[in-house]
Amino acid sequence: MKSLHGRSIVLGISGGIAAYKAVELCRQLVDAGAHVAPIMTEDAHRFIGPVTVSALASEPVHTSLWDDASPIPHTRLGQNADVIVVAPATARVIAAYAMGLSHDLLSATLIATRAPVVLCPAMHTEMWEHMITENLLKNLSKDFVDFSKKLSILWFLLTKRKTRKNVNFALTRNSVEGRKIAYKLNSNSCQICS
Repeated sequence: MKSLHGRSIVLGISGGIAAYKAVELCRQLVDAGAHVAPIMTEDAHRFIGPVTVSALASEPVHTSLWDDASPIPHTRLGQNADVIVVAPATARVIAAYAMGLSHDLLSATLIATRAPVVLCPAMHTEMWEHMITENLLKNLSKDFVDFSKKLSILWFLLTKRKTRKNVNFALTRNSVEGRKIAYKLNSNSCQICS
């Protein structure tokens, strides 16, 4: 992976079985030089422990709007991020983001940021193929610069696993300031460039 020295990445981890892969993603981002600020949803705690993620990340896991040292953690995290990566992005997180609901720290940070956002969906095939999920993703894709079903950013490529139909794309968004993230993919790695 390309050096990410000096980059600030918010890693959102939501509650799905694919959450265990976020641990390896976090490690590889930190190894590449990024400052990783993890946010875990309450449901993510059912799959992986915050102690594990905190040990590998650049700072302790953030879990709540109310228990953080910062009085406004969602805006601090959103403003400091060069990019926000949500991996896995469950159907619940995608729906909350698409509808502008800020019911937890992760969804509030997504709405508060001007940084590019990368969503790495992971859900059961029936959920992925449901018309509601498709419509939410269509609505999100109108506001995103890149919507590619062949793109699985920083997710399954990092684990060198072939993607399945239900987890084979990512969305990226330009920030308000016009920063753009470009992706260079090959069979062994994914690089982030801006």
